[in-house]
This record gives sequence, C-alpha cells and structure tokens, in this order.
Amino acid sequence: MSKPLKNHRRELIELAALFAAAGIADLFTDLLGHRIEGPVVLIALGAVVAIATLMDLLRGGRRSRARGASVPAYDQTPTGYADVAGELWRVRTAVQDTPGRLAVLAGAFAAVGANILALQVQPVAGAVVDEFLVEAATNVTADQLGAVVAAAGGGQVHVALADVTSLTDLPTRALTLAHRLIREPEALHFVLAELLSPAQVEWRSAQDDFCGGDETQSTVMRVRDPLAGVVLVSRPGIPFTPVETARARAMADLASAVHALGTPSGALT
Repeated sequence: MSKPLKNHRRELIELAALFAAAGIADLFTDLLGHRIEGPVVLIALGAVVAIATLMDLLRGGRRSRARGASVPAYDQTPTGYADVAGELWRVRTAVQDTPGRLAVLAGAFAAVGANILALQVQPVAGAVVDEFLVEAATNVTADQLGAVVAAAGGGQVHVALADVTSLTDLPTRALTLAHRLIREPEALHFVLAELLSPAQVEWRSAQDDFCGGDETQSTVMRVRDPLAGVVLVSRPGIPFTPVETARARAMADLASAVHALGTPSGALT
C-alpha cells in the first residue's frame, strides 16, 4: 500500500533539511579547520549543545511527573469529604413520576436523620428510578432506611453501604472511565463494573454465549467485547434502566472505536 502524499512531502522536507545541514557543517569545518583555534571552537560548541539538551530533558521529566501527579486517580477521596461523620448509603427505589413525590422521599429520609448528598433520576416505563446517596448516623440501619422509603411510596427498594468515592459526580466518573478506555480498550469489563456498580461482570467467549450480540434482560446485560467474545453484566435484584443500558453501550462503542483505530496504550496523557 502506498504512503499518503502528506507523508511523502514530509520525508522530502526532512531529506532536504539533512542535505542542507550536511553542507553547512562541511563549510563550517573547512573554514575553522585552517585556524588553530578551530577544533577548540567545535569542541566548545558541542559541549554547549550537549549541556542544553541535558537541561531540556531534565525539565521535560519534571513536567511529565507534575502532569502525572495532577491527574486524579478514580479511587481518590473527593476533596472536602474526607471527614464524613456518619455512614454513607446508596438507596435506590422506583416511584411514581408525580409532582411532590421527591419531597415526600426527602421527608422520609429526614425522619431518620439522613441527609441527601446526591441524587440521580432515571425514567423507566410508567415511573422513575431515584438513586440517592445519603449520610446517616452510625446507628441508622439499612432496614430503617428501606422501611421509611417504602412507607413513602417507594417500590423495589435497595439499600447498600457506600464509601466516599461514591461522592464523585457521575459526569466526572464517566469521563475518568472513558479516559481509561482510550488508554486501555481491553479494560471494558472493569469500566462496566465501575459504571454499573454493584454489578458483577463476566467475560464469555462467543462460543460459550448462546444469546450472542447486545441484549438486556432486566438484571442481565450482554455487551459485545471489541476484542473478542461478550461481556456479561449482571445485577441481581436491581434491574438495569434504559439510561444505564445506554451508558454501557456508549462505553462499548468507545472501546470499539479506539480498538479499530489501533490507538496504542498510553498514547494519550
């Protein structure tokens, strides 16, 4: 296959620069070679160039380390939330999409002294799924939280402990995971596990997966792996919403696009 015209032009320019540099160097050495101080000048110029190059390399290394230190890892504690006094809980429930329903749920949390720190609302058929991140006193139990939410009209209530990393807002988390996929397209299973937590992720070969292709069945989702096979994502007792399915498909599409382009690992920093 022939190279693009742009590459040929670049190579011709580089070749011309090489010829010009060789000619200038030959002229320079001829002029200085007839003088006794000529070799001394050449050695001094070589030393200056070597020192300047070394200093530039050292500065470049410091800048690279500084950039690496400034990129936050996904599992770092969000700033300002290191001293959460109580327990963090993730509470998920399906409710009727009617005016005032969210206020009723907020009142239910307040009744047990739970403070709402974050909220996601995802529409589903005939209702919405509200996922709360709340902080409550250490003596408040999962059963108490589930009971007050159910009494406020919540259905399919699921309560689980959370940690401070859950305080990272969803767009930031999604962008961080997308950045990892760009660097490592093969990390799709890890990204889906983090994005759809507390999901369980399993890779299957195409021969072992009888359904094949992309498919979502309530608590089980199948996503094509861009490398090979199928990623099986399951979350018993917590059905996937259309929004979550779309997020998973978007991540899989990103991994497929990066893999198709052949982006080397670590090309983007």
